[in-house]
Amino acid sequence: MKNILFVGFFAVTTLIFWGCGENYFYAKSETIEEQSWPKDKVKGFGFSVEDTTSSFNFIVNVRNTTDYQYRNLYVFMNTIYPDNTSSRDTMELILAAPSGRWLGKGSGFYRDNLFMFKKNVHLPLKGEYRMEFIQAMRTDTLKGIDEIGLRIQKNDSQ
Repeated sequence: MKNILFVGFFAVTTLIFWGCGENYFYAKSETIEEQSWPKDKVKGFGFSVEDTTSSFNFIVNVRNTTDYQYRNLYVFMNTIYPDNTSSRDTMELILAAPSGRWLGKGSGFYRDNLFMFKKNVHLPLKGEYRMEFIQAMRTDTLKGIDEIGLRIQKNDSQ
Protein backbone atom coordinates (compact mmCIF):
# COMPACT_ATOMS: atom_id res chain seq x y z
CA MET A 1 0.00 0.00 0.00
CA LYS A 2 2.86 2.41 0.84
CA ASN A 3 4.45 1.74 -2.56
CA ILE A 4 1.20 2.53 -4.38
CA LEU A 5 0.86 5.80 -2.45
CA PHE A 6 4.49 6.71 -3.15
CA VAL A 7 4.20 5.97 -6.87
CA GLY A 8 0.92 7.90 -7.04
CA PHE A 9 2.44 10.87 -5.21
CA PHE A 10 5.52 10.82 -7.46
CA ALA A 11 3.39 10.65 -10.63
CA VAL A 12 1.13 13.51 -9.56
CA THR A 13 4.09 15.66 -8.49
CA THR A 14 5.87 15.03 -11.80
CA LEU A 15 2.75 15.94 -13.79
CA ILE A 16 2.28 19.12 -11.79
CA PHE A 17 5.86 20.27 -12.38
CA TRP A 18 5.80 19.19 -16.03
CA GLY A 19 2.45 20.87 -16.68
CA CYS A 20 3.39 24.09 -14.90
CA GLY A 21 6.68 24.52 -16.72
CA GLU A 22 7.05 27.63 -18.82
CA ASN A 23 9.73 28.46 -21.31
CA TYR A 24 10.97 31.86 -20.20
CA PHE A 25 13.50 34.04 -21.99
CA TYR A 26 14.49 35.23 -18.51
CA ALA A 27 13.37 34.21 -15.02
CA LYS A 28 14.87 35.21 -11.70
CA SER A 29 13.64 35.94 -8.19
CA GLU A 30 15.29 37.81 -5.34
CA THR A 31 14.70 36.97 -1.70
CA ILE A 32 13.71 39.78 0.64
CA GLU A 33 15.95 39.28 3.64
CA GLU A 34 13.99 38.35 6.77
CA GLN A 35 10.77 39.20 4.85
CA SER A 36 11.50 42.85 5.64
CA TRP A 37 11.81 45.22 2.65
CA PRO A 38 13.10 48.75 3.40
CA LYS A 39 12.05 51.57 1.03
CA ASP A 40 15.67 52.16 0.02
CA LYS A 41 16.46 48.50 -0.82
CA VAL A 42 16.44 47.94 -4.59
CA LYS A 43 15.92 44.48 -6.04
CA GLY A 44 17.36 44.41 -9.55
CA PHE A 45 17.44 42.11 -12.54
CA GLY A 46 19.68 42.35 -15.59
CA PHE A 47 19.35 40.64 -18.95
CA SER A 48 20.75 40.96 -22.46
CA VAL A 49 18.69 41.44 -25.62
CA GLU A 50 19.94 40.75 -29.14
CA ASP A 51 16.59 40.32 -30.91
CA THR A 52 14.80 43.66 -31.31
CA THR A 53 12.14 42.27 -33.67
CA SER A 54 10.41 39.91 -31.22
CA SER A 55 7.88 40.93 -28.62
CA PHE A 56 7.97 39.96 -24.96
CA ASN A 57 5.56 39.55 -22.05
CA PHE A 58 6.73 40.81 -18.66
CA ILE A 59 5.49 38.97 -15.57
CA VAL A 60 6.17 39.96 -11.97
CA ASN A 61 6.10 37.27 -9.33
CA VAL A 62 5.60 37.96 -5.63
CA ARG A 63 5.75 35.57 -2.71
CA ASN A 64 4.15 36.96 0.43
CA THR A 65 3.49 35.51 3.83
CA THR A 66 0.10 35.33 5.48
CA ASP A 67 1.47 37.84 8.01
CA TYR A 68 1.48 40.55 5.32
CA GLN A 69 -0.70 43.40 6.62
CA TYR A 70 -2.08 44.76 3.37
CA ARG A 71 -4.30 43.64 0.52
CA ASN A 72 -2.06 45.10 -2.16
CA LEU A 73 1.56 45.93 -2.87
CA TYR A 74 2.69 49.09 -4.67
CA VAL A 75 6.02 48.78 -6.45
CA PHE A 76 8.09 51.16 -8.56
CA MET A 77 9.82 49.48 -11.48
CA ASN A 78 12.73 51.34 -13.02
CA THR A 79 13.90 50.20 -16.45
CA ILE A 80 17.42 51.16 -17.47
CA TYR A 81 18.01 50.76 -21.21
CA PRO A 82 21.31 49.90 -22.93
CA ASP A 83 21.84 53.60 -23.80
CA ASN A 84 21.51 54.50 -20.05
CA THR A 85 18.13 56.19 -20.46
CA SER A 86 15.48 55.06 -18.02
CA SER A 87 11.76 54.96 -17.33
CA ARG A 88 9.67 54.31 -14.24
CA ASP A 89 6.38 52.45 -13.91
CA THR A 90 4.20 52.15 -10.82
CA MET A 91 2.40 48.85 -10.24
CA GLU A 92 -0.37 47.93 -7.85
CA LEU A 93 -0.25 44.20 -7.23
CA ILE A 94 -3.38 42.77 -5.57
CA LEU A 95 -2.48 39.99 -3.14
CA ALA A 96 -5.81 39.48 -1.35
CA ALA A 97 -9.50 39.73 -2.16
CA PRO A 98 -11.61 42.46 -0.47
CA SER A 99 -12.79 39.75 1.94
CA GLY A 100 -9.19 39.20 3.07
CA ARG A 101 -8.82 35.80 1.36
CA TRP A 102 -5.31 35.42 -0.02
CA LEU A 103 -4.99 35.15 -3.79
CA GLY A 104 -2.38 33.15 -5.64
CA LYS A 105 -1.15 29.65 -5.09
CA GLY A 106 0.06 28.11 -1.90
CA SER A 107 -0.98 26.78 1.42
CA GLY A 108 0.30 27.34 4.88
CA PHE A 109 2.38 30.45 5.43
CA TYR A 110 3.27 31.45 1.82
CA ARG A 111 1.34 32.62 -1.24
CA ASP A 112 2.76 32.91 -4.75
CA ASN A 113 1.27 35.33 -7.26
CA LEU A 114 2.06 36.03 -10.92
CA PHE A 115 1.08 39.36 -12.46
CA MET A 116 1.16 40.06 -16.20
CA PHE A 117 2.66 43.53 -16.21
CA LYS A 118 3.26 44.26 -19.88
CA LYS A 119 2.26 42.26 -22.93
CA ASN A 120 3.73 42.22 -26.46
CA VAL A 121 6.52 44.69 -25.70
CA HIS A 122 9.27 45.32 -28.24
CA LEU A 123 12.66 46.08 -26.72
CA PRO A 124 14.09 48.72 -29.06
CA LEU A 125 17.82 48.42 -28.37
CA LYS A 126 20.32 45.58 -28.40
CA GLY A 127 22.33 45.23 -25.23
CA GLU A 128 22.01 45.04 -21.46
CA TYR A 129 18.74 45.99 -19.78
CA ARG A 130 18.21 46.36 -16.05
CA MET A 131 14.90 46.35 -14.19
CA GLU A 132 14.80 47.47 -10.59
CA PHE A 133 11.99 47.01 -8.08
CA ILE A 134 11.47 49.33 -5.10
CA GLN A 135 8.59 48.92 -2.66
CA ALA A 136 6.35 51.99 -2.80
CA MET A 137 4.09 51.44 0.20
CA ARG A 138 3.59 54.12 2.86
CA THR A 139 5.81 52.36 5.34
CA ASP A 140 9.57 52.60 5.69
CA THR A 141 10.07 48.85 6.11
CA LEU A 142 7.53 46.51 4.61
CA LYS A 143 7.02 43.21 6.47
CA GLY A 144 5.70 40.00 4.94
CA ILE A 145 7.11 40.06 1.40
CA ASP A 146 9.42 37.07 0.98
CA GLU A 147 10.41 37.30 -2.68
CA ILE A 148 10.00 39.39 -5.82
CA GLY A 149 10.92 38.28 -9.30
CA LEU A 150 10.79 38.96 -12.99
CA ARG A 151 9.86 36.55 -15.76
CA ILE A 152 10.08 37.44 -19.41
CA GLN A 153 8.38 35.34 -22.10
CA LYS A 154 9.42 35.69 -25.70
CA ASN A 155 6.46 35.62 -28.05
CA ASP A 156 7.26 33.21 -30.86
CA SER A 157 4.21 33.99 -32.98
CA GLN A 158 4.27 37.52 -34.32
